[in-house]
Amino acid sequence: MLFLSCLTIAYLNKNLDLRKEEAILGRWTHGENSYDLEIYQSGQVFSARIISQGINQIRQLAHQRKNETFDSPILGAPLWVSDLELIQGLSYNDRTRKWDQGIVVDPVSGRMKKAKVWLKGNDTLVLRRFWYLSCFGSNISFRRVVK
Repeated sequence: MLFLSCLTIAYLNKNLDLRKEEAILGRWTHGENSYDLEIYQSGQVFSARIISQGINQIRQLAHQRKNETFDSPILGAPLWVSDLELIQGLSYNDRTRKWDQGIVVDPVSGRMKKAKVWLKGNDTLVLRRFWYLSCFGSNISFRRVVK
């Protein structure tokens, strides 16, 4: 009987851990008149794509920076196409309670940086993008979009 109790507790803890990992799934916004992200899971890895609401703004930024069309070094497609994968390869770290080991693509320049993501409460997602060390980077905050 003790064995079954321990097995049940282990199963429930594993399911609670899965819910912690999946806490970032869904739609997030950077603010009014800005772009939205959709974070999704593929296996054990999390990724985020820009959804079409902010594509025109990114196109305008790109045209201000360069007057010609340029392609993403990763995807080989124009940077302002809908469903651009902005963040790739995030994995959940139980010890730090953050999603790390990711890569973020700057939608305007096409440059790649390392990325980590964490939650502040339930409604704020923080994206840290950096070159080599996390201390040499910047944060971007997103709010959860409630349907």
